[in-house]
Amino acid sequence: CTAVPFLSFMKGIERTLDCVHKRSFACWNDAPQAKRHYRVVCPISVRDTIERQAACRRSLVLSLPALMLADDVWTRVPAALASESSDNNILQLREDGSRRGTPSSAVEKDYDRFAATYDDLDGGSAAGALGFDDLRDELLQKAHGNVLEIAVGTGLNLKHYSFGAGRVEALTGIDISNGMLSQASARIASDPQLKDARISLQQADATQLPLASASFDCVVDTFSLCVIPEPLAALREMARMLKPGGRLLLLEHARSDNPILGAYQDVSASAVAATAKGCVWNQDVPALLKAAGLQPIKLERYTAGTIMMVEAQVGNRSYLSSKPGRQHP
Repeated sequence: CTAVPFLSFMKGIERTLDCVHKRSFACWNDAPQAKRHYRVVCPISVRDTIERQAACRRSLVLSLPALMLADDVWTRVPAALASESSDNNILQLREDGSRRGTPSSAVEKDYDRFAATYDDLDGGSAAGALGFDDLRDELLQKAHGNVLEIAVGTGLNLKHYSFGAGRVEALTGIDISNGMLSQASARIASDPQLKDARISLQQADATQLPLASASFDCVVDTFSLCVIPEPLAALREMARMLKPGGRLLLLEHARSDNPILGAYQDVSASAVAATAKGCVWNQDVPALLKAAGLQPIKLERYTAGTIMMVEAQVGNRSYLSSKPGRQHP
């Protein structure tokens, strides 16, 4: 989900405020291409006027976080998600907008549909403008030895690994979606720097990994914990995969430590999830790590505290089950 939870409302707020300032309410007319690809999000304080604007029919509320997070960025939302008539592309979400408790089969089907355009949404210029590519690179330069990547998706992270002796010697990527894995396979085949790397891809549920315990030096997860229906179960499986002394490397959405922004994330969580593939952008990552028996070694926050980079290790191995997909409560 990367940039989508932030950016799905920012540009709309900027344009709405500009409209209010100019009293023209015609600012959307200068972006005909955007009508097809972007969702405008507008503050409730000007709803009485905005309701007259077709571009603002689907609005979220509150504008303060936009001023805190970014200046001038757009986020693309696939037409399938923006269209009310695309019944076949409606996400399997709870009433609160999240995927919590969603069957794995439903998640798999959703991401099979996303696969062809996923890179435009999560790896596009908007994500780059917020520095997410740099964060991926910083995190993945820490990866070494035998590495497992959870929810590898289309392989957006692959270019950030350093493959070779003393670095990443082998990489296993798992994803619940065959469609996403097909895109990752195509990426590997088309990139000369990846062709000779030891990379294997496998379809698997992050909460029930069909892999032996203590098999990996590093386990990586970027921007997927927030959309996994059972994030605690997934983290416990990640912990089970680590060898003694192994490292868990995370880059995730988290509830901001800024009280105002954190409160906004709580208020807007349902609306954001509905427009961002079910992303729960206000999850308590430190609490999840603790519940999974993981001990943070290094924890850093970015983007006003809403992005968290974590390096962690297993704090208590006796807490983990040795059987795939079965953890202590």
